[in-house]
Amino acid sequence: INMSFRDRGKNQKKKQSSSKSKKPEDPDFLEGFDPEKSSRERRKLSRKVCQINSNTPYDSRGRLRDGQVDVCDCMNDFCPGCFLPCPKCRSRKCGPTCRVNREFIYEAIEFDGKDGEIKNKYYREH
Repeated sequence: INMSFRDRGKNQKKKQSSSKSKKPEDPDFLEGFDPEKSSRERRKLSRKVCQINSNTPYDSRGRLRDGQVDVCDCMNDFCPGCFLPCPKCRSRKCGPTCRVNREFIYEAIEFDGKDGEIKNKYYREH
């Protein structure tokens, strides 16, 4: 029998895969299957259930819930984004903390060595 190296590999793979898998016609097809112990079910149960608090000031896109305003953390309304891209959402408008579902809002920005501060006009005490 003259087989090329490529053909030999295919035949060996077919033999291995056919011997491991059972066909639905076999009586032992679902013999050892327990749906409560399947890997998919275990993964699903171990997945952390994430409930998002709807009282957060920011939504799932990083916009303020009040008015759906997309304001940079520097508090300039017209800023296109002056921070490095956020590692989580890739937005340039997130400061040190990602804005997506963030549970706080900055009240003001104070500068060291300068008098005064920039107040956030969207901040409201709840």
